[in-house]
Amino acid sequence: NQAFNTALFTTVGMGGLLYPLGIIFIIFAPHLIHIPAGYETDARLVFGAVLLSSYSMVVGMAFGVSLFVRSRFDIASIIDTVVRVLPIACVVVLFSIMEPHLWHVAVGILAVATFRWFIRFWMLRTYTPELRVKRADFNREKLREIMGMGGWMLVRNLGEAFYQGGDLLIMNTVVGAMAAGLYAPLAQWVALLRTMALQMSYLLSPTIIATYAKGDEKALAQICRQSVKTMGLAIALPIGLVCGLGRPLLLTWLKKPEFGELGPQLALLLAPLCVSLAVCPIMSVAVAHNKMRWPALTFLGGGLLNIGLAVVMASPRGMGMGMYG
Repeated sequence: NQAFNTALFTTVGMGGLLYPLGIIFIIFAPHLIHIPAGYETDARLVFGAVLLSSYSMVVGMAFGVSLFVRSRFDIASIIDTVVRVLPIACVVVLFSIMEPHLWHVAVGILAVATFRWFIRFWMLRTYTPELRVKRADFNREKLREIMGMGGWMLVRNLGEAFYQGGDLLIMNTVVGAMAAGLYAPLAQWVALLRTMALQMSYLLSPTIIATYAKGDEKALAQICRQSVKTMGLAIALPIGLVCGLGRPLLLTWLKKPEFGELGPQLALLLAPLCVSLAVCPIMSVAVAHNKMRWPALTFLGGGLLNIGLAVVMASPRGMGMGMYG
């Protein structure tokens, strides 16, 4: 209970400190990124919904321990599916019964945030009834222990965000809103394949951590080798299919000739994932050993380098490669 509540209330506090930065971004969004005229208010509503949903997700991450320690990955997968389908379903319904507006997307995002909170309390009561949300169980000693790993995990996740979340923002500010609109559907395929790989890695994490806890280093090495090989083969097949069939896939899906021309761009985005996603299971070894410093610094450095190169290559003042940059 001390570990759970210390983690929970720490994320509440840290999220609260970052929240004002999000509000400032929402206020000045039209001056920071390209938003078509007339869509400023709707865009702010969407950004506000994303901010609330993100804060809700971060604060509620401690509740995820309930399914993790009980190895209920079936329930976790169902929840993940609902979380991904619910905002789309909300938008489709609203578009069907009303004139389509951008703020409908905000409704879908807030629906997901509300669902998450209901399901978190259900998980806590059902699978770990011994845990209680209690401010008095916040423990400073536990905080030092948690922050030892948690701090480096935060740095790693920041680097991961630079890898994943920076491309659309760079596309919007450096190349333009039209390019960002063309690029966004391609980014969905990257997110989909990355989610598939992370879900597979998530299933392996308890086994890797339990094997380390038993002190069986030989078995741990064998699990890692098999995991990387299996992951590499499993993820290479869908990546290869999407890369090879990129043009007809985009034309069939989006029904616009301009998207069909982006087949090579899609292949360029997806091909490196064969390597980067194959090694995802290895991160659980670093977690088990509580040796997160160098992986975290590597992710952060790589993420910053990724953004820097993207700006230089895409910018008209740089190499002028546009979307390909």
